[in-house]
Amino acid sequence: MGEAGQNIRLHPLVIMNISDHYTRANANSASKTPARVFGAIFGVQSGRSVEMSNSFELVLGPPSDDNKERFEIDEKAFKEDTDLYKAVFPEHEFLGWYSTGTEIDAVRDLELHRFMMDFNESPLYIFLDPTIDLSAKDLPIQVFQSEVHIVDEAPKTQFVPRPYSVSTEEAERITVDHVVKLQSDFAEGSSITPHFKSLYNAIAMLNQRIAVLHRFLRDVQAGKAQADQTTLRQIKGICNRLPAANSPLFSHDFLAEFNDAMLLTYLASMTKGIGQISALADKFGDLTARGGGGGMGGGMGGYGPGEDEYAAMGPAGGMRGFFEGRRAEGRGSSAGVCVDVWAWMIFVGKENDETEWI
Repeated sequence: MGEAGQNIRLHPLVIMNISDHYTRANANSASKTPARVFGAIFGVQSGRSVEMSNSFELVLGPPSDDNKERFEIDEKAFKEDTDLYKAVFPEHEFLGWYSTGTEIDAVRDLELHRFMMDFNESPLYIFLDPTIDLSAKDLPIQVFQSEVHIVDEAPKTQFVPRPYSVSTEEAERITVDHVVKLQSDFAEGSSITPHFKSLYNAIAMLNQRIAVLHRFLRDVQAGKAQADQTTLRQIKGICNRLPAANSPLFSHDFLAEFNDAMLLTYLASMTKGIGQISALADKFGDLTARGGGGGMGGGMGGYGPGEDEYAAMGPAGGMRGFFEGRRAEGRGSSAGVCVDVWAWMIFVGKENDETEWI
């Protein structure tokens, strides 16, 4: 990996991760000297094409006793983070590492580079210079690979720069535009926002016009409107322009996307309902605590109605007595009351045959 002639592509996500790592590390630092940060880079290599897609931070261990200036990577933490990353992205592999600074430390960076060779025989090294240069036209990023050269008749390992290109996808372009673009008015959004607004307005107008045509065809079919052959031919011509979407592959993908969307909607509704029930349970607990509490057969504070009188009040009174009994049994927490509310609602729904419960 990292050999001459390779097509090295760097994704914006890696650049933003490095920049974010450096900013967080130095935001609350009391030192006047900016701290260097280190991280591992992952991606996909196919033949001579290397695509660096993502990265995560490396944890520095305590310096060794023999060399206080040496960078020590927590190898155990690095292996654990690598295993977790590959569990999520099994197609990605370790491609190299990154660091920041104004210039490369040839000695210590080479030692750390040799450590990375235990996980990749020829890792790439990305170096970011955080110094702000308003006159610069290129990214302050360099990609290096280590090579062995003969210097003074002795082999010496050196960093050799490699050319690279920035590869972006549609989602990354939108993210970069929102994150990087300077805006005078934050309420305006990025330049991508008007584009999607125009698409939304166009789709809404198209939907309205399709609804008019659909209503016309239904009226013609029902005999409420006179059929106009010219208009019908034009509608047929529009329908013929639509691509055929009756393939099994399309149906399978469409149903999968539809099921995923419905599942997310269902989970969101459940979460919202549980939150509302939890809030109701907390309010009911506060009211019961202020009234002094009571058992299942007693009232609030010992002066309320008993179990039979609660039952005579209908479902609302039954729920009140149900809650007081649960609180008397030590099950007055929000989580417990939420479960009780669901149980009571199911009981009332089945008793009154008003709702079909699953």
